[in-house]
Amino acid sequence: MLLALVGLLPEGGLNDPIALFRMASARRSLGQYPEALTAIDHALELLPPGELAVHADLVRERALITTAHDLALLIPNRPDPTP
Repeated sequence: MLLALVGLLPEGGLNDPIALFRMASARRSLGQYPEALTAIDHALELLPPGELAVHADLVRERALITTAHDLALLIPNRPDPTP
């Protein structure tokens, strides 16, 4: 549902670092790790200088995405994250 809401934003939220952050988080939850990394990396590129707290949140989300992806590759026969 969050991805659909972000899609309603102007330009699909692709020029808004906070919308991209939310999109990346949703994609991580769905197990769509490459798409999540693309979104969070684009959010980091768009973030203006001086937004230290937001930058820290984006970096933390990127770490969560890469960790979840690595674990998904390491754990065979894991349950599908999307019911």
